[in-house]
Amino acid sequence: MRSVTTLPQLLCIGAGPGNLGLAALARSLTPGQIDIGIIERRHDLTWHQDQILPGTTLQNSWYRDLVMSADPTSHFTFANFLHRQGRFQRFLSSGITAPSRAEISQYFQWVGAELGVVETGTQCTSLRYDAASDRFEVGLKTGPLATTRTASHISVGTGTTINLFRDRNFAETDSIVYADALARSRRCRTAGRILVVGGGQSGAESFLHAITAAWDGDTPREVVWITRDSCFRGLDTGHFARDFFAAGFPQQFFNLSWAERQRLNAENVTAGRGISPGTLSRICETLYNGQLSSGPQVQTRLRPFTEMLELELRNDQPVATLRRGTEAAPEVEAFDLVILCLGHRQGAGAFAQDMLDLDDMALNPDYSVACETVPPGRVFLQSDATGSHGLSDTNFVAAPHRNAIILNSLLDHPHFDTQQDDLFAEFSPAVPPAPARGAACLSKFG
Repeated sequence: MRSVTTLPQLLCIGAGPGNLGLAALARSLTPGQIDIGIIERRHDLTWHQDQILPGTTLQNSWYRDLVMSADPTSHFTFANFLHRQGRFQRFLSSGITAPSRAEISQYFQWVGAELGVVETGTQCTSLRYDAASDRFEVGLKTGPLATTRTASHISVGTGTTINLFRDRNFAETDSIVYADALARSRRCRTAGRILVVGGGQSGAESFLHAITAAWDGDTPREVVWITRDSCFRGLDTGHFARDFFAAGFPQQFFNLSWAERQRLNAENVTAGRGISPGTLSRICETLYNGQLSSGPQVQTRLRPFTEMLELELRNDQPVATLRRGTEAAPEVEAFDLVILCLGHRQGAGAFAQDMLDLDDMALNPDYSVACETVPPGRVFLQSDATGSHGLSDTNFVAAPHRNAIILNSLLDHPHFDTQQDDLFAEFSPAVPPAPARGAACLSKFG
């Protein structure tokens, strides 16, 4: 069955932080200025559901929510969420600076419910610009029902995809799991030897979860944590690193040359990716206190400069081929459980490029796709513009300012103040150039 209906002026594909924040920020506009609809393929708005381990927190402060830095008076701030839940004062009294992932997931669900424009269980199957009607035709599927709808503008926020080891999902076994599914795994209760692969935040959380024996059952006797890097790198939370997350940074970054953008992102990668100070402290405290415990001991081995070359199942047991450095001979070791924490890749750019059948793609200053077949300011990308707007773009704390720029572009006037001079450092000339197109603006491959 197929039907054709008309969607609101702006259709958001994906109900992640980017598009939820966009719809929330738009509520401060005069009713009817920009009508927004959101479709989400999942059946609920639980955020990182299978990765919410006990005690895991955000890497950001609580006031870095979906809207506050663009509109502190918004109904959709995290502070108002706490107030509506009746726990604002208790939150303040607790001294918590970084909320738990579980509570942020609740916050996102609250925002979605308050907005009332999210259509869950609906997947986008096609996207085509129709020059005759000057609108997009959007193919959707909700269960067995297929529909075609139209919209004037599109915001793509399809989230991330995990990086697989050798393109394998290991669905045939529960003794090899990716970090995204760790919360629902119970193998750690009986695993005697655990290998954690990956030195980022998810690797640190998985390692901490294993050594504290958070699951019921036997304490694991050995946990090995490896990374290819030279050390387990912490997140750079220094004062000047915060400039990368300031409202004025994306414009200054956009004004840099392509070579300067690449250099800045490469030299400051730990400002956007690394292990949070709180997680590092908990790991070190747990390792130290474990030495003082009279109970069952957990043997731990932290191995930088170590790469996993191969992973296979032998008689239902994971066997990993590891190599320390580049010259050492590979070592073959058997484990009871292997946890793969290999990071994620952004999907909005790839989704838009595939749906619109583009050979190449670039972004304009307002986060819209720049190409010949789609008019400017029509398809916007959420959280996939590190090459054009800076390394902070993949973090949802960048969403309020990005969404303010998108809404200003749609309104064709500066309703939101997006020209704030709020950086300590000056990365590029204050006067922005004319909107550029082409290779200098490429974001997906930056």
